[in-house]
Amino acid sequence: MGAGGLEATVELAPGAARGAGKGHADGQPVVILLGWAGCQDRHLAKYSAAYSQKGCTVIRYTAPWRKIFFSESFGIKSLQTPAKRLLELLFDYSIENRPLLFHVFSNGGAMLYRYIIEALHTQQPFKNLRVAGTVFDSAPGRRNLRGVFCMVSCLLLSPLLVEGISVEGRTDKLVTEQDILSLR
Repeated sequence: MGAGGLEATVELAPGAARGAGKGHADGQPVVILLGWAGCQDRHLAKYSAAYSQKGCTVIRYTAPWRKIFFSESFGIKSLQTPAKRLLELLFDYSIENRPLLFHVFSNGGAMLYRYIIEALHTQQPFKNLRVAGTVFDSAPGRRNLRGVFCMVSCLLLSPLLVEGISVEGRTDKLVTEQDILSLR
């Protein structure tokens, strides 16, 4: 449980005790996992474990499916508050100066991520947060032949947990374990 009653799970990296001074995890990335609609925390925990083994602090959150499908479908911006509260967690745990990596799953994660991006660009103190990258995992994209080839190449070429980064259906870069570790 985090900022303002948000049902998020925070796993601090070794040496990154809440409120502690400089520790082993300083400079290590903070990974924010945004679950798909209906995702249970135990499913995100598997991804979380992989990032934690690499020394990252991980925040896991899945927006309630009612907010994703009902409120947003009717133009009610119900995901703005959870987006802001997720970013506030970084300050609550004194990890706001570390690089951020977002791992966004499917439509549910992408809809929440939209409001996170909005907050990062428009609200202080979020404008000062350093986003090192975003992984879109099964997120919406343009459905075309080039997108299919990019998806297949990501699946075949990347044995790790991160398949690729896609922006509007085009894969700009494959992310490797070394890329994640180099975020320090």
